[in-house]
Amino acid sequence: MKRLLLVCILSISIIVVVFSPKHSLADSAEGKHDIDISLSPSDVLFDLKNMKPGDWAPRTLTVNNKGKLDFEYQMSITNEGDYMLFNELVLEVADGNNELWNGKLKDFNGLSNRSLKANESEDLEFTLRFPEELGNEFQGKEVHFKLVFVAEGKEEGQDDTENPGDDPSDSEDPDDEGGVKGIDKETNDKDTESVDGIVNDGDSSGGSTLPNTAANMFNYIFIGAYLLIIGGLIFLISLKRKRSKVSEI
Repeated sequence: MKRLLLVCILSISIIVVVFSPKHSLADSAEGKHDIDISLSPSDVLFDLKNMKPGDWAPRTLTVNNKGKLDFEYQMSITNEGDYMLFNELVLEVADGNNELWNGKLKDFNGLSNRSLKANESEDLEFTLRFPEELGNEFQGKEVHFKLVFVAEGKEEGQDDTENPGDDPSDSEDPDDEGGVKGIDKETNDKDTESVDGIVNDGDSSGGSTLPNTAANMFNYIFIGAYLLIIGGLIFLISLKRKRSKVSEI
């Protein structure tokens, strides 16, 4: 019986190790990075279905400084799809009462550098508008773009400044080639994150992307079946031993 109990404990331990989040061990080993920007939501900010002329969609994006040092960050937009509707959509960006940008996606050339202290965050308000004057030829056109955020360490002696809505043309594009270049974790002086914006003519109403639960469901079924088999074996062994004792009597 002790051997059977030991097998059960080892089996449960293996399940916990296999299906536990893999990144938790890596994070604890590496510790906090000097420069570490994160976004919430982290994957998709806009996922809009059946958007038509006159529609608009407000969203809030939280920018977090999870690193050990203060940083400055910039934001840029890269087009990942067709240009027809992308060139006409209007984007508004604000941080509370200050308007940072109001114009077409195609004309967006970055925000002024924004400062964020370590372990602090700020909310940016985005509104995507489908101009009502656009004709039916734009109906159903798909748009896929990325909002790219690049954080860099502040130079020594550089004072914190407010984040006024300066002329965006004064800021440099953090990614001349387009797209996300990744994270410079080796030097810990630069970090890049991005979120998607998607507009298409789907069959459902607009909203956030539904999570892909197929993999998780398979894991739960596998664990449940595994535990059920172990429980069944324990029951059969116990029943067999009881019958053996009864026959001996």
